[in-house]
Amino acid sequence: MTRFITLDGEGQHNWWRVLLVLAGTIALAVAASLFFNIILMPQLRERFFPEAEMSEVLWWLVPSAVGVMFTAIGLALLLLTKMIHRRPASTLFTQSGRRFLCSAIVWGAIVQIVGMVAIAFFLDPESLADPLDGRTPTMFILAGVIAFAGFTLQGGTEEVFFRAYLPQVLFRWIKNPAFVVLVPSLIFAVGHGGYGLENFLSSLIFALSFAAVVFIRGNLAEAIGAHAANNAMVIWFFNSGEGALQSTGLQVNPVELLYTAVPCALLVSWALTAQMLSSEQ
Repeated sequence: MTRFITLDGEGQHNWWRVLLVLAGTIALAVAASLFFNIILMPQLRERFFPEAEMSEVLWWLVPSAVGVMFTAIGLALLLLTKMIHRRPASTLFTQSGRRFLCSAIVWGAIVQIVGMVAIAFFLDPESLADPLDGRTPTMFILAGVIAFAGFTLQGGTEEVFFRAYLPQVLFRWIKNPAFVVLVPSLIFAVGHGGYGLENFLSSLIFALSFAAVVFIRGNLAEAIGAHAANNAMVIWFFNSGEGALQSTGLQVNPVELLYTAVPCALLVSWALTAQMLSSEQ
C-alpha cells in the first residue's frame, strides 16, 4: 500500500472530524452547484450568448464556470483538512517526502489525449468534431486555455476528494486496499452515472483506472492532468458534448465503453512504466 494512502499515520481522523469535513465540503458543493445552475450559468448565457447554440455554451461558459465552482470546493476541502485533521494540505496531493511535479500533469494530459484520439480514429473517425468549426485560431487557443484551466481545477478537486481524501480516511478504519479503491470509485460512478447504466459503467472504469494510477505513482499529478484532458476533449473534439447529457437508460453498448477503457488502460500502462523507470534511477 502506497504511503500516499497510509499517510504514515499522520493527522487525526476521528469519525467526527471526517463527518465535519464531509458535511462542510458537501454543503459547499450543493451551494456552489445551485449557484452555478440557477444563477451563474443563466446570467452568463443571457449576457454573452443569448442566441448561441449549446455547443458554444459548452465551449466557453462551462469550463470557466465549472472552474470557479470547483475552486471554491477544493479550497474548502484543503482548508478543512488542515484545520480539522491537523495535517498538511499537501498530503492530499502527494506522499510525504515526494515533490508534486506540475510537469506530470502535462504528461498525464498528453497520454489521455493520445488514447482518446487513437480509439476514436480506430472505431469512428466521424465522432471527432472540427474544433475550429468556423472559429479563428486565436479564438481556439483562447478557448483551449480557458477549458484546460477550468477543467484542471474541476478535475483536480474531484481527484483530491475521490482518489486522495476518501481512500486516506477509509484506510484508517478498514485497512483493505480493495475496499479503499472500490468504495470511492462506486461513489464517483454513482455521482457521474445519472445518464444511464452505460455512463455508470464508463465512470466506474474511469474511477478504478485513475485510482490505480494514483496508487502506482503515489501522487495525483498524472490523474489531474488526464482528468482535465478527458473533460476538455469531450467538449472540444468529440461530437458528444451534448450527447453526454442524454440518458441511455439501461442500454449498454460495449463498443462505447472502449472510448473510456482504452485511454484508461494506456494511462495505467504509462504510470507503471514511468514508476519502474523512476525506481531504477
